[in-house]
Amino acid sequence: LFCETILGEYIAPGDTVLDIGACIGDHTLSFVKMVGPNGRVHAFEPNPPAFECLRHNMGRFPNVGLHNAALGKWFGAGSMLDSDDQPKNLGGARFVEDKDGCVSIVPLDSLFFNQVNFIKIDAEGMEADIVDGGRKTIYYSKPSMLIEVNRPLSDPSHLFALLEELLP
Repeated sequence: LFCETILGEYIAPGDTVLDIGACIGDHTLSFVKMVGPNGRVHAFEPNPPAFECLRHNMGRFPNVGLHNAALGKWFGAGSMLDSDDQPKNLGGARFVEDKDGCVSIVPLDSLFFNQVNFIKIDAEGMEADIVDGGRKTIYYSKPSMLIEVNRPLSDPSHLFALLEELLP
């Protein structure tokens, strides 16, 4: 209800929403309700245990695309690390690049979206890399965005500079 009340002016029926860092799908569920049956939600979650919960929770919604991958600047691989202060918190796990890791990383611009209306990013320090890898998508779609900036893992000034460049 919180998402629907606060974000209702930014998400309309029929919209396309990207839920980057979907975890188990609590925001994804709200987004599905908001876009309705003619809209589409793409949920990205790189953490395998969280992704399995997400898959279970979103299984009955045909307009949700599930992506078990991290988004970033370029193609690669990585691993998930538990949060330092809450090791069993699925939502606090973070992605780190690691060529031998078993989690895929892809740039947002490598995926095809005609139009993206709204992007939510909750990615534990990967925010600027995600925006950098989605420059074309963001520039051409001009979506409304909700981005959690995770200090000290992120430099907000770098993220803001990227966004000002793409969304003047």
